[in-house]
Amino acid sequence: MPRFLRQFGLRTLLLFCLLVAIVFGLLRWQMDGIHRQHAVAKELLEKGASIEWKTSGLRWVRDWVGDYYFTQVVAIHLQEKKLHDADLQVLEDLPALERLYLAGNPLITDATIGHLQGLKHLRRLALCATGITDDGLTKLATLQELEALDIKHTQVTQAGLSRLAPLPNLEELYHRFEFTDEGLAAVAQLPVVHFRELQVQELSEQGFALLPKIRFSGITLQSPQVPDWPRFLYHHPTMGQIVLSDAAITDEQAKQLIKTNDLYKVILTNVPVSDQVLPALAALGNWLSVHVKGTKISANGFLTHFGDRKPLKISISEESISMSSMGLPSLYLSYTGPVPLDDIPGLAHLSDADYLSVSSKKVAIDLSHLPSLPSLSGCYFDAPLNDTALAGLSHQPSLGTIAVKTVGDQFTPNGLRALKGCPCLETLLLDAEVPLTDKHLAAISACKQLQSLAIVSHGEITPQGIAYLADLPQLTELSIGFKEQPDGEVLAEIAKLKKLETLKITESIIKDENIPSLMEMTHLKELIVFRARMSAAGKERLRLALPGVLVEVYDQLKPRFPL
Repeated sequence: MPRFLRQFGLRTLLLFCLLVAIVFGLLRWQMDGIHRQHAVAKELLEKGASIEWKTSGLRWVRDWVGDYYFTQVVAIHLQEKKLHDADLQVLEDLPALERLYLAGNPLITDATIGHLQGLKHLRRLALCATGITDDGLTKLATLQELEALDIKHTQVTQAGLSRLAPLPNLEELYHRFEFTDEGLAAVAQLPVVHFRELQVQELSEQGFALLPKIRFSGITLQSPQVPDWPRFLYHHPTMGQIVLSDAAITDEQAKQLIKTNDLYKVILTNVPVSDQVLPALAALGNWLSVHVKGTKISANGFLTHFGDRKPLKISISEESISMSSMGLPSLYLSYTGPVPLDDIPGLAHLSDADYLSVSSKKVAIDLSHLPSLPSLSGCYFDAPLNDTALAGLSHQPSLGTIAVKTVGDQFTPNGLRALKGCPCLETLLLDAEVPLTDKHLAAISACKQLQSLAIVSHGEITPQGIAYLADLPQLTELSIGFKEQPDGEVLAEIAKLKKLETLKITESIIKDENIPSLMEMTHLKELIVFRARMSAAGKERLRLALPGVLVEVYDQLKPRFPL
């Protein structure tokens, strides 16, 4: 025996040897386990799996030994791989597995859950569209770290959900149930689970009484039959969304429901509430989304109360209103019901709107109630527009864009001339169905700040009308369409607009005989021609004549302009 060992007793040496044997045994067991994990990973990869690994352990040990023995499988994706239960027995050799996704394998049964019972670190499990039943849920009881479970489109029943009660950390449960009394009784036993959306149907008073015990962010209720059912949702600890349809509820009940919950999304469809609930709705917090349809709420009431929430974008038609702000916090509001476009004083409350869109095929929009809106920068009208409406826009201090897409001649040159009162108007877009004459262009020429103009000639714009555009000192972009082949003299007059940088000729039949007039436009930076009937030689001739101009010639029509 070496001299340095003689100082130790035999018992001490035996204990030391035992300790060394245990340490090396554990190392060998760990190494064998890692080897087995790599073998399982290879087998699963052959079945089309996607695998994620995680390396852990002391850095200095890993530098000495290498990462191989400290890297384990933590996530496996095996969705829609036509797997059977026997294919998943190898999962038992992956003790560090944290996330397992088996969705879309209908041949997997409860037997597979038996292979997972030893995975003590499993936190997320997706069993969507598999053959799992209530008995399979019972076997999950050993997965004490499980936090999220997906059982959509399985054979699990509502009553079977009570078998998840032994899972202390289960917070997310993904399903497709419309819960009845029986289902709510089951999920009431899962106090940690938080449902993103709870859909319920045919609840009795006993079912409603269970709702305060269940954690959910949103609830969908359709045709509740229990008298005074809203009282079960007053002061709910987690509810932030409610979707309610075909429900009997009074204004007072609705106000109490809104005031006693921290709601951020409310959808009411065919619910007999009136304008009396609007103050409570409008007082809700940030990130608000409210949608009402088939109620007794009026359009003007909706605009009046929610206008104070300072929406930025407003869209109005004869049947709906939508208001939104896409910034932080976001705001999205919609009203579906009759909108009296000829009498909407509620517009006076849209103090922070920067975009207004109005659509109608019947009634002229009344903008006489529109006050000076300091932020309004763009307006789009797909509605009959008269001089009074244009006059209502003339005093908007920040209005930079007006787009009109309508049928008829409701506005006159005098209405257009009133737009000179818009100090920031830079873009005016008049769509193809707005018939214009030289008098209209003369009126437009009074808007000295215009930089971009879109018009269409119905045969009544002459060279004299184009000449009026020379009075627009900042006009750099012109989009003009002709219902017929344009007159050469009109194109020649356009060529005299030397400050133009971009010319777009739309909805026009441009042929080779028009090319000489276009060749005079050497001052342009960009020339775009739609619906051209030019020959290939004509197109090339035009490009050679304008070497400093980006020339684009298309045979199709130009799409309608966007705002």
